[in-house]
Amino acid sequence: MGFDPKILNTIGLILGILGVLIIFIWGPPQPEHSKGVSLGLEDATPIDKSGKTVVELNIEVKNRKKFFSRMSSLGLALIMVGFAFQLLATWMPGTKKKSFQSKIVNQNGAVTAIPGKIKIKSNISFK
Repeated sequence: MGFDPKILNTIGLILGILGVLIIFIWGPPQPEHSKGVSLGLEDATPIDKSGKTVVELNIEVKNRKKFFSRMSSLGLALIMVGFAFQLLATWMPGTKKKSFQSKIVNQNGAVTAIPGKIKIKSNISFK
């Protein structure tokens, strides 16, 4: 069962576009460049009106960071798989460009193929 190179190339482009969109939305993880000194709060200290504590906030932040990291990894993987599909489509057998052949019919009606480029000479001049 063979695959059509156009279909593989299209799949590769779609995967690449999806990967770029995912990375655009969730972005790759960035290093922290914090300056200064921050004050720490006790783990049981409530930080807002709902009663959420520092520990609960830390868990939420850790889970969100893990989700963003997974999504950006997925986006990068989709881009790489998309490139692989496009590369496969380019190098599949039967996708080479066919050389141009001209046909010449002689007086007997036999057809002769001449591979390569054809140069057309003309005596037409434009003024």
